[in-house]
This record gives sequence, structure tokens and C-alpha cells, in this order.
Amino acid sequence: MSLLLVLAFLQQGELKWSSLPPLADGRGFGGMFAGVVGPEETLLAAGGADFPNAPPWEGGEKVWTDKIWALDGPAGNWEAVGQLPAPLAYGSSIPWRNGFLVVGGRDSGGSVASVFSLSWDGENISVEEFPPLPQRSSFHCAGKIGNSLFLLPGQSDADGRDLTPEFWSLDLDQPELGWQVEAPCPGGARIKAAATVQTLGDGREGFFVFGGEHPDEGILSDAWAFLPGEGWRALADLPAPKAAAGIYPAGQSHILLFSGDDGSLRGTPQDQHPGFSSEVLTYHTITDTWTRVGSMPEGVVTVPMVSWRGSFVLISGETRPGVRTPSVLAANLPKGGGGLQSLDLLILALYLLLLVGMGVHFARRTRASQDFFLAGRRIPGWAAGLSIFGTQLSAITFLATPALAYATDLRYVPTWISILLVAPLVVHGFLPVFRRLSLATAYEYLERRFSLAVRMFGSCAFLIAQLARMGIVVFLPALALATVTGVDIQICILSTGILATLYTTLGGMEAVVWTDVLQVFVLVGGVLVALGIAIAGAGGAGPLWELAQRDAKFLLWDGGFAWTETASWSLLLGSIFLMIPPYTTDQAVIQRYMSTPDEKAAARGVWLNGWLSIPAGILFPILGACLYAFYKAQPEKILTGMPNDGIFPLFIGAEMPVGLTGLVIAGLFAATMSSLDSSMHSISTVVVNDFHGRFGKAREDSEILKLARRWTVVAGLFGTACALLLSTWDVRSLFLFFLKSLGLLSSGLAGVFLLGIFTRRAHSTGVLVGAFVSALVLGWASMATDLHTFWYAFVGMGTCVGVGWVASLVLPSAAPSSSREGKSSTP
Repeated sequence: MSLLLVLAFLQQGELKWSSLPPLADGRGFGGMFAGVVGPEETLLAAGGADFPNAPPWEGGEKVWTDKIWALDGPAGNWEAVGQLPAPLAYGSSIPWRNGFLVVGGRDSGGSVASVFSLSWDGENISVEEFPPLPQRSSFHCAGKIGNSLFLLPGQSDADGRDLTPEFWSLDLDQPELGWQVEAPCPGGARIKAAATVQTLGDGREGFFVFGGEHPDEGILSDAWAFLPGEGWRALADLPAPKAAAGIYPAGQSHILLFSGDDGSLRGTPQDQHPGFSSEVLTYHTITDTWTRVGSMPEGVVTVPMVSWRGSFVLISGETRPGVRTPSVLAANLPKGGGGLQSLDLLILALYLLLLVGMGVHFARRTRASQDFFLAGRRIPGWAAGLSIFGTQLSAITFLATPALAYATDLRYVPTWISILLVAPLVVHGFLPVFRRLSLATAYEYLERRFSLAVRMFGSCAFLIAQLARMGIVVFLPALALATVTGVDIQICILSTGILATLYTTLGGMEAVVWTDVLQVFVLVGGVLVALGIAIAGAGGAGPLWELAQRDAKFLLWDGGFAWTETASWSLLLGSIFLMIPPYTTDQAVIQRYMSTPDEKAAARGVWLNGWLSIPAGILFPILGACLYAFYKAQPEKILTGMPNDGIFPLFIGAEMPVGLTGLVIAGLFAATMSSLDSSMHSISTVVVNDFHGRFGKAREDSEILKLARRWTVVAGLFGTACALLLSTWDVRSLFLFFLKSLGLLSSGLAGVFLLGIFTRRAHSTGVLVGAFVSALVLGWASMATDLHTFWYAFVGMGTCVGVGWVASLVLPSAAPSSSREGKSSTP
């Protein structure tokens, strides 16, 4: 417990700088190319230009180099490992496969149009040619979205006045198609602009362009973003004009801009120039705002920036006109800060101890296996409804729903009504079957209706999904909390895992339900208070409304329909099908239906959950829109590089009153534990009833209770261990993979239940064929199409029901098919 109390929230700080080994021979270069190559992640730097014999004001000549240097680690030294095809500088270097692309640039004769990739296997340099640029270009900017390379051309002649007002793209998967001409930047042609690729709030990647220089207009301060399929979008101007600045995308929604020439010292004799600005700015793609985040040890321009071994690295560059530096700098985002107040810590400790105390209390009432599995059917309907609501309102939802509205708009609000729309299907279709058969698990019905094989499919599909889900529902909230509180992520994971396992093992279903009820009141109350604070911090309801309206944050309905994009009708219709699997096939939810005294009480719980989803579906997204307004007014409070889902925990830790901060953070831990306890308890129920009870020997009830508790401990330890393992993996790609993989099983399982309850002819072989084909179709759709995630359930269930019904007509049944309620009647 004492480890858990080491809570601290991050406060904005400056970048942390360190030095890497300088370039060999003490020489520095402007306009180098750089990238990370090979499985050993070796850092390569190539080309560049300098004045090796004398500075330019003493008549020194600029010399271009073709040398390539390698650095194998922070403690090593730069070594010459090869040569470029020709001396080159002032182009672009873009990561590509096991190396990087060298795009355009110039040499002693002027700009060039060459494009090639550079890689190194530890011994030899490899060069692969790509189609040359449509025309020669240097001092341009480039970036890669997916496998498409985009380039805003620079100058083609020697004196910098011949600029190219175009915008080009190249499909790197099909380079033989050549370069394509895209819509030109509305801001016009330029050289020495800073550009990178970063995501917008809606998850789309954009090509961002900042500042630059024009021979007639001087140093520029405008900013633009190009979105494939949409075109160019104007952004907030830079605080001051900048050219030749370094640039780096940080986290999910920040872009760092380093140093740069603001033009204020133009005309100053080169030997008297004090050096370029050392200022570091950050641009936030969601709020469209600029903030100063510190200074560099020394200002430097025409410098390549590379992400390498957890840091972003600036290699050499120009510190003032005609002067290069051999220095190589590494920067890291700031971490650390102040701690929670003692009152917050006390409330946090008391809250978590209360949860354990509830487990101890209900342990005294858990004397039989039915008490452990179904709480002796003593749960009131209203408590079951709140428990369902609390379980489905996981910490991921609690964090992600406001974050989604903060990053986009309110178009996801109507999807919450789908829970209410699914309630009649549950109450009139599924609930009567489950209650009249007095089932311990939902999958017992599948054997009565179809066969043992179908029951095993349902049980195994559920267990696989839950075992995968457990690690995710613990890890992702822990990641967000650790990011913005400074708590070690493993402490967050261990604390939630151990406490949830303890009270669930002791108190069984009653402890699970009543801790859920407590959690709902704490979290919803915290959201209401946060909403008030955010509105006040944004200047009041009036200014907040004007800002949100101006930035289209209150867009609720666009009237569109699409299979591959976010459109209102697609979200609403798709969400209805998305809600069917969790409320009809998930044992964690169905156990709440079965723990009430009778069917009417269970129905009341289902309806209560459905009606609660309406205000919740409004409250959480509105909070996200208010957080947008709050942080747009105060962008300096956003932590540079933080994940978007961390915006609400950041607000809780930094803006809420003392005492309430501790309570809501405790509530977030409780929400995580609520999802975990539901998973481990339902896993124990399924394993004991569908495997031990079905295939094992007859046991005394006391033995069954002990067995259930042992499996609860095993499930809790497994989920905690998975979350600890996930803390070492790539969370964003893993989470997307998890969502898609989960849909492959849950949609097919829901289709099997629909066939069993609402059709007469479906039989065991047919529904298994339908489920198998459903998984294949969804797997193909997820890998080979751009189908929106909200349509997965529709495609999966539709395929299973359609194929399963047809297969049942065509194929012989392996066993006689019984009715929808068992073997005694036919619908």
C-alpha cells in the first residue's frame, strides 16, 4: 500500500538536454542527412557543407562532403563508414525501412533532383535509386504519410530566387508510377520551411509546414497542414517568423520547433552575428496553439533531427552564418514534479481500504458456491443496473470518451443511445431464456440448444476475449495515470491487480456488484465537479460556447453515411450492432442478470443501465469539449508529448481542489479494478461450471467454492502479469490489434446466440460454420479493406447469421436441434 501512495503529478518543465559524442575531426556541417539504420539502430550522418579553410568573411570557400559517419551507441565514437554517390547537402532525409531516404539537395554546382535510400549492414553502405524529383530542388521540406512521400519544393537555381510553387507526392510502394503533382500550398512557394508529419485529433496524419523564407517577402510566419483526400488547411501563425528551424513530432499531438532564423539580424556582419535564437516552441495540433517550452544550449539551424534510443537527436548544424558546430545534442521530454497533498493521499488510502473492507464484509455472506457466483440472487434490480453501467463504464471509457470529444467533436454522442435501443432485445429476447433455464453461465444454453461443441466454442471464445481484455483494461488506464501523475506504471498495475483480486476472491459477486455501485457515484460526481471547474477556467459558459462553436467542437450530427469514414449515420447504426455482443453474450454482464431475485428485477436493471447511458453519453463528451476550451485558453498547461487520453487525468491532478483530486484518482483506480474484478469473477464462473462442472467429478459445494476462489486468484494474477508485460510493448498498435481481434470472436459468438434464440432451423454444424466464416470475413475486412471499426460487429454478426442459417439448411445436423429454451419446447 505504501508504494501506491507515492503519487506525483507532472508539471510543465523544459526539455532535458545532454551531449552525445561530437562529429569526428571536430568538424561541423550544415544541411546534413541523418537517420537510424539496421537492427542495431546505428545512427548515420551523411553529407553536409562547411568552410574548412577559413570563415566566409575571410574569403573561405564552402566545401560539400560525401562522407558518411556512424555512431553505434551513446558511449561510442563517430566512425567514417562510407561515401554518398556524390557530395551533397541541404536536402531532406526521411526514415524508410531499414534506413532512410536522401531526397534532393545541392552540391557545388547547384540543386539536384536525385532520390535514393541509404542503409548500412554494419560493414557496407547500400544505395537504392528512386525516381528523381520532377525538377531540381534544395532547401525544401518533406515528410512521409504511410508509404507516400510528400515534398514542398524549394529553390532550383543557385541564387535562391527561382522557387517552385508546386507540391509533389510519390508512392514508395509503387515508385514506378513516378511523382504526382498535388494541390499547391496556398501560402505560396518558399525555402527553408520546417515540416513534419503528425496526427490530428481525429487520428488522421497530416503534413505540417511552418514558416520558411521567400526572396521577396522575407522570413515567413504562416503555418499549413496538408491532409490527403482533403487538401490544405491554414493553421495558427507562428509567434514570430522563422526559417531553417529544426522540427520534431512529439507524442500524439505536439510538434517541437527548435531555433531558427527570425530575420531580425539580417544585415549584421557575419563576424559580428551573436548566433541564432535558442528558443524552443511547441505547436499543439488539437488546440491549434503555440507555447514556449524552453531553450536549447545553443541555437542551431539547418540541422537534421532523428529519433534515436528514446531521445531526439540534433546533429551538427549552423550556429551563426558561416559557422558550424560538431556538437551532437540529445533531448528528452521533461518528467517529474510535485506530489499530491497529504489530504489527497489520505483519501486515496481510505478509499482503497474501503474496497478491501467491502470484500471482507461480503466474505461473511459467501458460504456457498451460488453466493460466490450469483450473490445468492440477492442483488436488487437497481444495483444490478448500476453494476452493469459501472462495468461497461471502464476506466478506458472514463478516460477515452472525454478525450475523444476533446480531440474531435460530439459526433460520437448519439452512439450512446444504442445501449437503450438494444435493451428491448435483451429484455424480451435473451433475458427470458436465461432466467427460465436458471443458467449458471450463458454458454450452458448453447449446449441445450445446439451441442456440447457449440458450448465449448462459446466458453472458449469468451475466455480468450476476457484473458486478452484483462491485461488491456488494467494497462491502458495505468499508462495514462502514470504519464500524468509520475507514478511508476508497474506500481499502478500491481496495486490495482492485487487489491481487485483480494476483494473479489473474498466477497465474490456481492463484492463485485456493490463496489461497482460505489464507483459509479464517485466517478460521475467527479465528472460533474470537473465540468464546473473547466467551464470556469475557460472564462465561463458564454466564452466557452463561443469558442466551441467557432472551432466546431459542438458538431453533433453531420447527416453522413459511409462504410470507411466517421459519419453520423454510420456511427449510430454501427454502434447498435456493437452493443449487442457485450449485453447478450458476455458472461460478466449476464451474471448481473442472473444475480437478481427474479426476471422483473433483472429487466429493471437492464432498463436502468440503458437510461443511464443517455445522460452519461452527453456528460462525458461535453466534459471533453470543455477541456478543449480550457486548454485552448491555457495551452501552456498541456504536457508536451503526452497521450491524448491523458488529458482528463492531467486535469484531475492539476486543476481539481485538494481532497477531490485524491477521491477521483482513487475512483479511476476503482474503475480499473471494476473491469478487472468482473473479468476474473466471470472467468472463474465459466471455468468452474463449463469445464470442471461439465467434465470433472462431482464435488461438494464447499469444494466448488474453494475451486472458484482459486480460479479467481489465478485469473487476477494472469491479468496483472499480462498488464505488466504490456507495459514493455507498443501500446497504440497493440490496442488497435486487440480491438480488431476481439471483434473476430465476439461478433461470431453473438451471431450464434441470435441463431439459437430467434430461428428454428439452425443447428450445431450450421452455426459453427457461420462462426468460422464470420471470423474469416472479419479478418479479411480488417486487413484488406478500410472498413470503419464501428461496422465490424454488423459484418461479423450478419455473416454468422446468414451463413449459419444457410449452412443449417444445406448441411446435415450432427445432433438433433432442440428449441430455443432447451429440449422441452419449440418456439
